[in-house]
Amino acid sequence: MSNIKKHQCPSCGGNLSIDNDKQLYHCTFCGSTYDYEYFREEQMHEMGATYLLRKEFQAAADAYKFILSKDPHDFLALRGLMLAAARLKNMDELVRRNKNKDFSYNRQFVSDAVEGASEEDKEYFEDLGKLYSDLKRLSDCTGEIETLGKARRKTEEAIHNNEKTRNEYYFKDRYSIEYAPHSVFMIVGLANIIFILLTFICAVILCTKGDGHLAFVVALFCVLANIAIAVLNFKLVYPRVKKINEIDAANGELYSESEKTAGKIKELKEESDRLATELNVSVSEFVKKDKLIMRDLEQAGS
Repeated sequence: MSNIKKHQCPSCGGNLSIDNDKQLYHCTFCGSTYDYEYFREEQMHEMGATYLLRKEFQAAADAYKFILSKDPHDFLALRGLMLAAARLKNMDELVRRNKNKDFSYNRQFVSDAVEGASEEDKEYFEDLGKLYSDLKRLSDCTGEIETLGKARRKTEEAIHNNEKTRNEYYFKDRYSIEYAPHSVFMIVGLANIIFILLTFICAVILCTKGDGHLAFVVALFCVLANIAIAVLNFKLVYPRVKKINEIDAANGELYSESEKTAGKIKELKEESDRLATELNVSVSEFVKKDKLIMRDLEQAGS
């Protein structure tokens, strides 16, 4: 773990002695000198932690960046920057945020922390970055499920409204019995054909009896009647048939869209359930690991 002991030479790790007259720290091993201001990060660690507790995450990030500008591998500053990236007051909050539907984090802060970590610390920050990524994906899945759920409910509502409109095009008798326009159109058309056949038969019979004039009158009347019925069928019934066909086509597309949305929701739920199960374990294990590291650092620094 990175060296966090106070007043050690950043160059060689040797102990620093204090020159009060010149207000400098002097390395007794390599001879490097540092002014008092250089070690202001001792206070910046405390300020960063305070800002985190106050939920002033940008201020906390600035404090830790100040420390890192002098010591890019400072473990506590990198850890604090990671907390600020996910707007966490402390690492225990990571467990609670595991169930948060609106998890987000600053990817640049995380990238900076991973890149700035020493080789021995890099795995720690990469693991934490992976947790952030998985938590964000879980949050995205949850949000997408809610969005798709709302969209599917709207689609189903549109289907329901279309069905109500569709029923308005049915024929109803005085007993409120409904007749589908398709059936009415086919029945009238079939009756028209039968009527024409009967007319033809009657005309033939009348002709065979020598009553050609009557046969002509009957045939003419029947033809005109058939034309009138056919016109009424196409004027009154067919528009309803056409409208219902349009509604059925629209509903077919809506049903297909609803099924696709349901399939997508199912996939997302499966992914979110898997992520939630994995994160429950991995987050808990990481927080335990972090507590052990922090305990060791405290013991090393005391």
